[in-house]
Amino acid sequence: MFLPITVNRFTYKTYKMYETYILAKAITMLRLGESRDVGNEKR
Repeated sequence: MFLPITVNRFTYKTYKMYETYILAKAITMLRLGESRDVGNEKR
């Protein structure tokens, strides 16, 4: 399926933004989980 360059660029930008958002969320969740684990270990 061929998409016009403008649509392709828009889709790519949206995908990149979405990907970055998911990565940031995943990293945040990992950090929160790690800090929780460390807190539990200290107790």
